[in-house]
Amino acid sequence: MQKNTFGLWTDWTKFQELYEYHGLINEDLKSNRGSKIKWNGKEGKPLQDNGFRLRSKNYGNGSYKSLPLKISEKEKKCTLKENDVGVYCLKVISEKRTFHYVDVSHKPTNGIHGRLLHHFIKIAGTCEHAGPRYNTDSSEFKKMRDYLKKSGVNSSLPDFFESSVYISFIKFPSNDSLFTKVMKIEGMAMQAFRHYFDTTPELNSRDETYGIKNFPFEK
Repeated sequence: MQKNTFGLWTDWTKFQELYEYHGLINEDLKSNRGSKIKWNGKEGKPLQDNGFRLRSKNYGNGSYKSLPLKISEKEKKCTLKENDVGVYCLKVISEKRTFHYVDVSHKPTNGIHGRLLHHFIKIAGTCEHAGPRYNTDSSEFKKMRDYLKKSGVNSSLPDFFESSVYISFIKFPSNDSLFTKVMKIEGMAMQAFRHYFDTTPELNSRDETYGIKNFPFEK
């Protein structure tokens, strides 16, 4: 079992080891959110967090209050907590292409989980139903969804996340040096990605390695 360790990158972790996804609408689960909408041939109210559930989180009176975990914490411990901060990588695999994203979280109030939740909503293409905190989309994620759709893949379904989405992260205690530390590691992760793949992560809109161009690497 992978340990919940600070300062050490995790292996690529399957989506379902950290999260569950119940779809934007699920007739079997309650929702106190807004008005009914239509989505993927279903009609109902959007679920809490647009259907995404962090396995280690207590959701109180929300959509998942009385819902047992698909994989119990006893069976498989979730190594990500709601307020964990650090640097993370996201990987989305399709039959012919793989898409990557690298980013940071340095505020426990919007930890790695909060950042990932927004990315998951963008992958599913349900931003318009996410409320003000998560309703912004991005051109890179739109392009990926368009590519997947043309390939006959529906990225808004739970099965897609379980088969195609992976996460890796490195966590740190929240303290005064956190911001500087995670920003440095993000830049190093981006440069390592560029060195290995000769490009920046496909889903990132900014390049944190711009200052390294033309660096005199020769001895």
